[in-house]
Amino acid sequence: MCLKAGKKLFIKFMINNDKKLLKGKKSFGDFNIAKDLNYANDDNFEHNLDILYPPVEKFNGITLLYIHGGAYIYGYKEASRIFCSYFVDKGFKVAAMNYRLGNHKEHVSIIEQVQDAFKAIEYLKQNEREYGLNMNKFALLGDSAGGHISLLVDIIYHSKEAQEFFGIKMLPDVKISCLGLDSPMFDSLKLVQIGKKYITKSTMRDMFGDNYLDLEFVKKYSPRYYFGQKVKLEPLMVNTAYNDIYKEQSMLLKLDAEKLGYNLDYHMELSHKSNIGHVYNHFEFENEGKFANDRLVNFFLKNCC
Repeated sequence: MCLKAGKKLFIKFMINNDKKLLKGKKSFGDFNIAKDLNYANDDNFEHNLDILYPPVEKFNGITLLYIHGGAYIYGYKEASRIFCSYFVDKGFKVAAMNYRLGNHKEHVSIIEQVQDAFKAIEYLKQNEREYGLNMNKFALLGDSAGGHISLLVDIIYHSKEAQEFFGIKMLPDVKISCLGLDSPMFDSLKLVQIGKKYITKSTMRDMFGDNYLDLEFVKKYSPRYYFGQKVKLEPLMVNTAYNDIYKEQSMLLKLDAEKLGYNLDYHMELSHKSNIGHVYNHFEFENEGKFANDRLVNFFLKNCC
């Protein structure tokens, strides 16, 4: 009988892995930061975001909202500072947000995390002039669980059923131009099936909510369910890798998107290097990671017009 991983062990692994992969790495270019802006008007640090600014003369007119990954239970905006700075150095303004991490004892699940994303978007819209943003050229950038949340945000703009399920009563007056997704989670039913084999019940409740055994409930927060309803979507770029342990999720997204005729730019990095795995372009910036990030840059420039 194999031992199942718990939340503390997983988070410890993620912290150590991030430190190892980012050791010696430095941010790109010169930029300023407006730090710890609370987008929910409360005292919860999980409702803070940062805005990273390029020099005025370099601003390309596009605003990105970055939503971090971490299996829904780990992550914070500062951990992806170097990755975000790559895009700031290319002329983007990047808002990097925290969101409430999954915790069944505090009744926080992906539903609340999606609600946080909408609060952050509304905050950026309301403060567009103060922070010199351009919400007419606005895109989402998310990885792994953050990619899942980003994709749901776009879906909710086009699905009444999704709006009701996630409790979004009012949509921010913002047009999402496109989405850049690094190894996004796509089929929640498959994720739960795998998780039950390797993760403790308590951690499953943190990651997927108290109702994770209710498959009718789980499918409602699966982007794949809404793809099946042929909802409208903005242009997507999806990036994964041969050694990405979650590549099946991106591959399923690709197959479904192609069947439905969605505007999809898909990149599968075929390198067999051990460091080119899950969201590799957040840690490797010279070769494969640079190629993937530059492709994202060009995707945003093309579609945020």
